[in-house]
Amino acid sequence: MKRVALISTDQQTLKDEEHLDTGPLNDALKASGVDSEIAVWHEPRDWSVYDAAIFRSPWDYAERTEEFMDWLGRAETRVRLINSPDLIRWNLDKRYLRELAEHGVEVVPTTFCENLGQCREALARHGGGNVVVKPNISLGSQNTGLFAATDPAALELCGHILEVGKVVLVQPAIDAIQDNAEHGLLFFNAHHSHTIQKCAILKHGGGYLGGRYTEDIRPVAPTGDEVELGNRALKAIAAIAEAKGWGEDASTPLYARIDVVTPPGSHPLLLEAELFEPAMFVDLADGALGRFVAAIHEKLRA
Repeated sequence: MKRVALISTDQQTLKDEEHLDTGPLNDALKASGVDSEIAVWHEPRDWSVYDAAIFRSPWDYAERTEEFMDWLGRAETRVRLINSPDLIRWNLDKRYLRELAEHGVEVVPTTFCENLGQCREALARHGGGNVVVKPNISLGSQNTGLFAATDPAALELCGHILEVGKVVLVQPAIDAIQDNAEHGLLFFNAHHSHTIQKCAILKHGGGYLGGRYTEDIRPVAPTGDEVELGNRALKAIAAIAEAKGWGEDASTPLYARIDVVTPPGSHPLLLEAELFEPAMFVDLADGALGRFVAAIHEKLRA
């Protein structure tokens, strides 16, 4: 019997999370014959007792990034981590979008800014349009804002992001996102499983709609073009992993959420490729939990 840890964090951190799949996945793995348990990443533990440790909900890493990266380096010497730790290090920093674009994936146009002067130039290029400002490392849209490019609050947020040692991403605001047209395509072992619709969360001028971060997630049928973009993104990820010598676990991630948006009259664009700790929303699609469990069994046999 294989022994598996599902990597999470403490329940206090997770108490307000909806669609949390860690518990149901743990139960389903046990029912399928896996000796599975939920393991808090920052608690003392002998990780070598597991055949694999699968990242699911370590959702306090963004506030403890240095501590988490130190732990990751130690843990990978003791246990097989899934998804691959090399892939996770790469995916933690949204500058991976630049590499995906270089591999032919249609990505939302993004300017990466390392100082306030570059931020001013990036905002000025958008003239009177709207922009989204975000850090290169974040969780749950933290320090992310929707602004008119000329709004002083946009530059103020840029300054805050730089002050905490991160890189600023400036992207054009896409109206389709505010119209609830962002879709997340869920893949297991590079096979599309199901798709969800993510409703708008950012308030124009900064902050969240309704005053707090709240996700309204619904199942939706993807278009063929969206699935094709997801497949191209995963093929590009495989090519990048192979070129960097990261191994098969990185070339074929166990799980991935490919977030896309289709501007009116255009083709789908990649917003993010979530390969670290995305919620998979298995409660919203018939058979999704079973497909996740089957994918884990397939990965454990590899």
